[in-house]
Amino acid sequence: MLKKFKDAKTGLNERVKRTGDSLSKARESSVNSIKSTKDKSKQAIEKHWPVIERVVVDGLIDITEEKLRDEEFLKSSFENAYELLPTAVRFMINRDKFINFCVSRREPILERIESSKAQKALPDKSEDIAEES
Repeated sequence: MLKKFKDAKTGLNERVKRTGDSLSKARESSVNSIKSTKDKSKQAIEKHWPVIERVVVDGLIDITEEKLRDEEFLKSSFENAYELLPTAVRFMINRDKFINFCVSRREPILERIESSKAQKALPDKSEDIAEES
């Protein structure tokens, strides 16, 4: 009878060990999958950054500098910009990842907006040439 208990204990220990091994493999696989997804999202954002930046800058160019310094307003604006992205880009990029990526690149985006505002404020040279004629 004692032998039956020892055999049952040994069998149970082996099952627990196999289950633990299986859980460890599943965890490792999940972690690798998450890392891969993060990498793919970041790559997609970087690949399409010129389009994304144009949408974001064009959408924020008429906003006052004071509003652009408000982080909550900026996040809300990035959410709105996400909706204006081409559908193919939105399929590849998760909304939250997009917003977090834009927030992390906040300063370069704001610099680009200021640069675009300055260019917009400059008179068009073709108008000057037309006036001279």
